[in-house]
Amino acid sequence: ILLVAGAALLFFISGLTSTFSPESTADESVMLLSYSLTGVLVSILILPVVVFAVRRLSGQDADPDRGLPRFFNLKNPYRLILIYPFLVLAGYFLHSYTGFDLVLLPVINVLVLSIPVAFLVWLGMKNLRPSSPQRNWTIFGLGMTVSPVLIIFLELVAMLIGLIVFVFVAMTLFPDFIDQVQDFAALLESAAVTMDVPNQAVVDLLQTPAVIGGLLLFASVVVPLIEEAVKPLGVWLLAGRDLTPQDGWVLGLLSGAGFALVENLGNLAVGAGWTFLVLARAGAAGLHMFNSAIIGYTFVLSRRQKRWRPFILAFLGTLALHALWNSVAVLAAVESLSSTAEIGMGWPLVYIMILSAAALGTYIAIDRFNRHLTGMAKPAYAESENYNDRFDPTTD
Repeated sequence: ILLVAGAALLFFISGLTSTFSPESTADESVMLLSYSLTGVLVSILILPVVVFAVRRLSGQDADPDRGLPRFFNLKNPYRLILIYPFLVLAGYFLHSYTGFDLVLLPVINVLVLSIPVAFLVWLGMKNLRPSSPQRNWTIFGLGMTVSPVLIIFLELVAMLIGLIVFVFVAMTLFPDFIDQVQDFAALLESAAVTMDVPNQAVVDLLQTPAVIGGLLLFASVVVPLIEEAVKPLGVWLLAGRDLTPQDGWVLGLLSGAGFALVENLGNLAVGAGWTFLVLARAGAAGLHMFNSAIIGYTFVLSRRQKRWRPFILAFLGTLALHALWNSVAVLAAVESLSSTAEIGMGWPLVYIMILSAAALGTYIAIDRFNRHLTGMAKPAYAESENYNDRFDPTTD
């Protein structure tokens, strides 16, 4: 918490300094202040994990009805999603017509990237039977902290190895590629003096078949494999516990939520294309959370039934969905490089429609699966003395 809070303070000081510096732009100030608010939010969300850990070490039971855990009850987060469109419109208006507002835009940035995650947590957990709030907060905390760091490290290692292999293969299959790289290197060398790299040179290099193939391979195979294997970290750590398939669903959902929140907030945007990128991040949150939830559910189910086919099929399915999302994004981005329109608006409509359909599908799937689990749980718990008609979505 102290590390994140310290980083938030540094971003805040940098943002204020940038605001009054004639050499800085409004974009830079908004980004720095947005990152400062991001640090504050993450610190607040990590705090319950620390509180639960201290209570457990002191021998106190975790009470979901007292103190900070009440923040995670999410009784009516659908109200947040109702204000989401107005926040997006407000952000669009501030970017497009009034210039940058250093007070409102950082707040709007953090809200529009966080609200979809909170809504999906509620959507996936509503009406399910309660259990350990400490466990759920801890898993959510792991998703925000350990999982992203581990994923970034593995992706960097894979990128380094892949780059070496890519250069070797590209030189073998595309003889002209080495000439293009040498030309680009010469441009970079001259740019070190003129401080200006011709945009067209970058576009030409990125649009070569070798580069497109390498980007697709990394984004559609390597990245999904690493992320879908690491995101449900909390499920793997609790594999030895007596979990139910519903536990697997909730733990996977919370693992994905923590990762999605940090990834969204780490991809803050300002300026041109803000609206498109914000909506794209809302779709990506659905992808990450559904994939981790269904992996967690099928893993626990397969382990209990000692039949691994459901888990294998689910894992392969999540890889395919993630690969589709990333490959469409890469192809659309490459195709729009020559466009002078703002980011996203230069994307061909067919790509935007595919990503929109995939995002909407994950939101619907989370809701439907929650209804399925609720329908299975109510008859079983109706005979229990602990049964309550109003299920508490605090935990799994």
